Amino acid sequence: MPAMKKLLYIAISLAFVVAAQPSFTDEMDVMYGSIRQNEANVRSGPGTQYPILWIYKKFGYPVEILRKYQSWYQIRDIEGETGWVYKSLISKRRTTLVSEGKPIVMYREPDATEPLVKFAPGVILAIDHCTQYLCKVVYGNSSGWVIKKRLEMGVY
Repeated sequence: MPAMKKLLYIAISLAFVVAAQPSFTDEMDVMYGSIRQNEANVRSGPGTQYPILWIYKKFGYPVEILRKYQSWYQIRDIEGETGWVYKSLISKRRTTLVSEGKPIVMYREPDATEPLVKFAPGVILAIDHCTQYLCKVVYGNSSGWVIKKRLEMGVY
């Protein structure tokens, strides 16, 4: 009988240890957002007790939101790096970067007959919505259409 009590005690203790571990939400559906401030600390875990891995210094920088834990989002950037950012530093506004290579042309209408402006690689654009091949984007006070495959992140 004492062996049975000991086994029961171990099982109950293990249950408490497992229950005390932080539980992250399951991976979310693909969700894109952007950095809401001019600076955002990226940490190795979901809390200020975790070390800062790097600092984003670009308002609107596009990120993929992987999961949420309490008030923290785990994000992935264009380079594939992951880390944790406090949720108030992440906007749900989708942005994208013009991919490397030659500049991308923004057209007034989706028929691509009237070019408005060319954007250099690395320029951040806000995404309004996308079709199969094109995305309507916003840059400052201008909006127009760009070729979807030339965008780095933020498109489904």
